[in-house]
Amino acid sequence: MLQEFSFKGFSRRPLLWLRTGFWFFGIVLAFAQAWSYRYYMSADAISYLDMSDAILPGYSWGKLVNGVWSPLYPALLGIGRALLKPSPYQEIVTTHLLNLVFFLFAFACFEFMLKSLLSRRAETELAMLMPDWACLILAYAIFLWASISQITLTTLRPDMLMSGFVYLAMGILLPMTGRAPSWRAYLGLGVVLGVGFLAKAPMLPLGLLLIASSLFLVTSWRSAFAPAVCAGIVVLVIGSCYFVPLSRLRGHFTLGESGAFNYLYHVDGIGPTWYVQERGEASGTLLRKPDKVFDAPPTYRFAFPYPVTHPLRFDPAYWTEGLKPRVRLSAQYEAIRENLHVIAGISALGALVVAFVVLLSVADTWSALLRLWPLWVSGLFGVAMYLVIHVEPRYIGVFWVLLWLGLLVGLRPPPDWRNRLLTGVTAGIVIALLIPTIESSMYDFHKMGYGRKDAAIEAAIALRRYGVCPGDPVARVSRDITELAWARVSRTTVVAEVDWAFAEQFWQADPAVQREILQSMAGSGAKVVVAHLLSGGAPPSGWTRLGHTPFWVYPLVPMGQPACSTQNGRL
Repeated sequence: MLQEFSFKGFSRRPLLWLRTGFWFFGIVLAFAQAWSYRYYMSADAISYLDMSDAILPGYSWGKLVNGVWSPLYPALLGIGRALLKPSPYQEIVTTHLLNLVFFLFAFACFEFMLKSLLSRRAETELAMLMPDWACLILAYAIFLWASISQITLTTLRPDMLMSGFVYLAMGILLPMTGRAPSWRAYLGLGVVLGVGFLAKAPMLPLGLLLIASSLFLVTSWRSAFAPAVCAGIVVLVIGSCYFVPLSRLRGHFTLGESGAFNYLYHVDGIGPTWYVQERGEASGTLLRKPDKVFDAPPTYRFAFPYPVTHPLRFDPAYWTEGLKPRVRLSAQYEAIRENLHVIAGISALGALVVAFVVLLSVADTWSALLRLWPLWVSGLFGVAMYLVIHVEPRYIGVFWVLLWLGLLVGLRPPPDWRNRLLTGVTAGIVIALLIPTIESSMYDFHKMGYGRKDAAIEAAIALRRYGVCPGDPVARVSRDITELAWARVSRTTVVAEVDWAFAEQFWQADPAVQREILQSMAGSGAKVVVAHLLSGGAPPSGWTRLGHTPFWVYPLVPMGQPACSTQNGRL
């Protein structure tokens, strides 16, 4: 029987094969997803690539200092770009494949956490609970579901990297249970949490929770107090690499502005979208905002202190300076209700809830469930942290792993029918979590994994031939707010655009109104206007199609198609 094998570093053959199989399966799924979406770029991803330029020769490290986006992930992207040296046209695919490195990092850190958990089980009465084979299958299934279906590798974002630091920190924390405080463990925890904070700002409150939790795990909290304080100091010292330059840039002390910005946007209702003109229910006064140069459809122009792809998205907190979040119970209630709807839409959670209720209803004891509280309390804390502001599956994927791993592996079914029940529960979770994940990944790979050319890259090449050079200011008309890959690849800067929500109104307007809007865009210094026609219809005269793409270009200045200088712009 598999459960007769004790867990000693995954040394027994059946457990080794189980582990190897899940690793192989996970890598295949991750590669299929990354390759399927190798041309997809969200607006956030464009900003991270802009920040990653700071690592390359000829750029300032100051470009990594950003109020909303943390510096570690773009810095690592920049190191990868510096080593691989992709051309601008190869950059998007290359960085998508670099995302696989972050998945492998997260998987290795999860393995470390899992080994810490099960090794500790073998030394205590927890070893008599759920057998190792069931723990492994449940753990790997939940991890792969959360990583591939929730966090995903569809675009360039730091959530996968952050998840690795969460697992690594938990792997250090769990062995502290019932042991004397160790300065080495606390310093290691501080380093991991500090570097994790550089990956994503929510690691700071989570890190403080984990350090505080450690005081209740060790044999003497009094002996642990001094190393715990030192661990907190280490977190702040490492984190100061981010918040000290940011505070100097902003002119006031700040640990980061992502939380405040998201509260302003998702709870206080500032807007519209990127073109913030109204403060909503926030307090204070906007220090700067995009210039509204036309009313119907709304058209804006904007500038930034240095060249980036899209000034409004590169550092959103730059455009909300002067505003402060204001907590109102009615708005807070609506935000939580909306976020609960997002969570309720995660269908796989139903299977995990059913499995937990079944195991809980027949469990011999709940004592082990209480012993594993650092896992499920941290998971609940992470979900709650986002619940009060804004929830996306990628934000809370890592916390689902902690929550459900802590809840499920601490329950002991009755001995008389333990094997049969556990077989059914593990099989049900694997089917409910991994079958939809496999189906979605294979569908995407079949649809987008091969024989596909990217329209944004083709449009960027056509723009170069048209006479648009790196560093040139451009304008755009698009119903897709995140469609910016062509601008990043061409190394141009968007300095004006029609509000994406009213792009169709631009095409339905009279030609005289369209000319007036285009002239207002010319006042921003834009050289051309690039339009993305999702419907495929032909625009009015004066527009030129960029290759065979849905992108069209309209000149705002005479185009002589000069040769572009390599010193011009950001190449």
